[in-house]
Amino acid sequence: MRRSGVDDRVIPPHIARRANCDPPDGMDHGRGEIRAADRSEILANFCFEYREQPIYCREHPWYHWSFAKTHTQLACDPAAWSRVDALIRQQIAAASAKQD
Repeated sequence: MRRSGVDDRVIPPHIARRANCDPPDGMDHGRGEIRAADRSEILANFCFEYREQPIYCREHPWYHWSFAKTHTQLACDPAAWSRVDALIRQQIAAASAKQD
């Protein structure tokens, strides 16, 4: 989400790893791509669009659907969570391999 006075395309150095999966549309849309400021590692830049195939879930209150629809759909999207899970598992496997 864009914030006034902050360049949110650049990940600050205190963040070790980050994946960008912000939805590109909607009132609270994110960046299509992010980059590291210093030693941060960008694991992935991917986006999920929901205009053609919206995701619905009843776990979120009406105001999430009204004011943060694309982020709410992302939170409810099993494909997005599978992608995040795969990235986490990759990082764990890489860390385990370094220790062996």
